[in-house]
Amino acid sequence: MFYSLQHLPRAAIGNVFGELRRVLAPDGVLLLATHIGEGEVYLSEFLGHHIDPLGGTLHVREELERALIRESFTVEDVWHRDPVPHEYQSRRIYMIARLAET
Repeated sequence: MFYSLQHLPRAAIGNVFGELRRVLAPDGVLLLATHIGEGEVYLSEFLGHHIDPLGGTLHVREELERALIRESFTVEDVWHRDPVPHEYQSRRIYMIARLAET
């Protein structure tokens, strides 16, 4: 699930992780990447070009971990990276989570 969460309202992440739980095979693995931070971001310019206004939701690690755990995932690894010059200037988070055996 690469760079999809920021396009959804914060309240939707539980439902999204629940649906991923539903469709993953037992012991399935989820790789997640998104922008980290707090609040929402709204842009009307990107890479020097005017664009129609666009919004995104930023998340913090603990929020993502809690939502994954509530939906029966075990977080196995987490790492971060800084943005490169041509990207939106927010840090990124990458998470590997495994569907817990039931």
